[in-house]
Amino acid sequence: MLPILNMAAIASLPGSLMSLHRERADSEMIADSLYLSASSSDDDDEDYDDFEEESEQKIASKARKGRRGTVMAAPVRVDDNFQPPIYLKRSVDHRNLNNALKGNFLFQVDAEEMDILLDAFEPWEVGGGTTVITQGDVHANYFYVISNGSVDIQINEQLVAVLGKGNVFGELALLYDAPRAATVKVHPSSAAKLWRLDRQTFKKILVNVHERELKQRVNFLSQVPILASLSELETKQLAEGMNSVEYEAGKKIIRKGEVGGTFFIVASGEVQFLNDAGAEISARGTTGSYFGEVALLKNDRRSCDVVSTQQTKCLVIDRKHFRHLVGSLELLLRRNMDVYSKFQKGQTT
Repeated sequence: MLPILNMAAIASLPGSLMSLHRERADSEMIADSLYLSASSSDDDDEDYDDFEEESEQKIASKARKGRRGTVMAAPVRVDDNFQPPIYLKRSVDHRNLNNALKGNFLFQVDAEEMDILLDAFEPWEVGGGTTVITQGDVHANYFYVISNGSVDIQINEQLVAVLGKGNVFGELALLYDAPRAATVKVHPSSAAKLWRLDRQTFKKILVNVHERELKQRVNFLSQVPILASLSELETKQLAEGMNSVEYEAGKKIIRKGEVGGTFFIVASGEVQFLNDAGAEISARGTTGSYFGEVALLKNDRRSCDVVSTQQTKCLVIDRKHFRHLVGSLELLLRRNMDVYSKFQKGQTT
């Protein structure tokens, strides 16, 4: 079988792409760990130094490991006028391609981003016996999904596997330059229809999506009064450090009475704020709205339930990670004494 990409390969991704994939792949784990902000409590101050030390140890460990034989592809630059390619597909092809990529860590992105990637897959029909990838080739830069037909996987001219409809191969080509580990040939009995995506297009799409989302996050954060004192650099660092979490309709994101330490911004969708009787107590939160901002400053109990009314995506960060990125919010607020005074008097929500 072809080698399975391991975590070392993930760690070797360029920084922005690695954080983007890690964020999407770990979204469910993030949701569990941040749900109701149970992880941010009165122990934050004691844990903060340990958190910094742990982070420094991880960075040092990665630096010691180095690249260890992997040859990274050149950094990707994306022009402002970059437009991802679009290859029209039948709905059944779109659905089958999406299903084939569901479990692949490289494609753990949200629905909008997945549609962009799916559109960029180019159809390629090849005759029986055609060599698609040659073992040892350092220039192969396509990732493939089998739409119809089958391919033979050979290592040192020995057949080791046969892949059919819905299978994928060539993942490493999307990540870095390295000799191909196997030869892949279309089975000689019949032609095959493949979908393929090249490395440059793949990375440009991800970088483009990342930059667009980063700008959106910075814009959201700039609208939050208690963060108005952040510098441009601090705001960008905070935007980079936030995680994206998806909530299904009817999900209780915050429970009244729980001690919370997590701040939320609605990136898409809608939430409602409910009292004990289940009645709405304020206007609903839509794209760009935020809640739980007091949690960045102190361990107050949540004042109401917050429930998603539809599929909703939130940007989230807890107090501990906030402090690690930009420092103590109390000190930051002192730059803006008007806002700080409101907090002292309990005039903010």
